[in-house]
Amino acid sequence: MDEKKFLKKFNIKITKARTAILEILENSTEALDAEEIHTVCSEKGVDLDFSTVYRTLDLFEGRGIVEKFDLGNSKYSYV
Repeated sequence: MDEKKFLKKFNIKITKARTAILEILENSTEALDAEEIHTVCSEKGVDLDFSTVYRTLDLFEGRGIVEKFDLGNSKYSYV
């Protein structure tokens, strides 16, 4: 998938962080939490704060791009 075109389709501003997070979620075969996404971003050389990961995931959830699952204890996973 072309992440940039996908984000444009949902009228979301294109940033390096958003395209990286979208690519990670797209290529994952299982649900991931924000910490796992942050770790993969770091491994790929994309430097971002946890707050950026959380804000992006909230944005994606609000637009219906990802689903958020409550794991309890204020932990969530995304698919």
